Amino acid sequence: IADLRNSQISSIKDYVYVVGYYGAGTPGGGLFYRDTTSTEADNNGTIIVDGNGVRWKRANVHEEYYASWFGVSTHLDDNSPLIQNALNVMPSGSILIFGPGIYKCKQTIKIPDLYGDQLKYITIQGSSKLPGDVFGYRTRLQYTGPNPSYLMPFIDFRGSTGNKTFLGAIRNIMFYGLGKDSNIVGLWFYKCVGSLFDSVFVQSFKHGIQIDYHYYYSKFNDVLCAYCDYGLK
Repeated sequence: IADLRNSQISSIKDYVYVVGYYGAGTPGGGLFYRDTTSTEADNNGTIIVDGNGVRWKRANVHEEYYASWFGVSTHLDDNSPLIQNALNVMPSGSILIFGPGIYKCKQTIKIPDLYGDQLKYITIQGSSKLPGDVFGYRTRLQYTGPNPSYLMPFIDFRGSTGNKTFLGAIRNIMFYGLGKDSNIVGLWFYKCVGSLFDSVFVQSFKHGIQIDYHYYYSKFNDVLCAYCDYGLK
């Protein structure tokens, strides 16, 4: 991606193939096409602006977005700003898909606002539905940042005003924290409506899942909270 951003590709070329986000063989590569009419900003994932100011757009982008498109990688010490950028860029109704492995994060990740009291309709999805003890192959988002002196969410589903509603899904993924004596809340919601929690494993948080208000019409299937002071609060 850095090579594409720094390039000055001939105007006779309409397509380029990126072999990997960080280099050949790494995830996040793919086909990009030239869009001469676009003035959109570089978003580090689906739109890249080259050295000539030309917009290159990732081909075949629909409702499924891959975290690797935005540079999210198991080799990084802090994926949280990259995940946040992906969530900000994705349209409502989309799915953010993570590959297998451990993705370290040092900051709170916030689900963006949509309008009114609603958050974006987002699905966060791991690579596959596997037993919770298959650590090496299951997708794991792991908080590795500081332990604050007050309760703080790892993934914040409350919106900018702290009282917005989540209508989305979380499936096939594990969230891992600093331990039950920490002040980190794994998944913190204000209200859920029609939300799906499917094959979700939350471990080593003060509160694994916290919902402050109601969870109308929501479904909890194969949800495991382990080694938390409160599993579900």
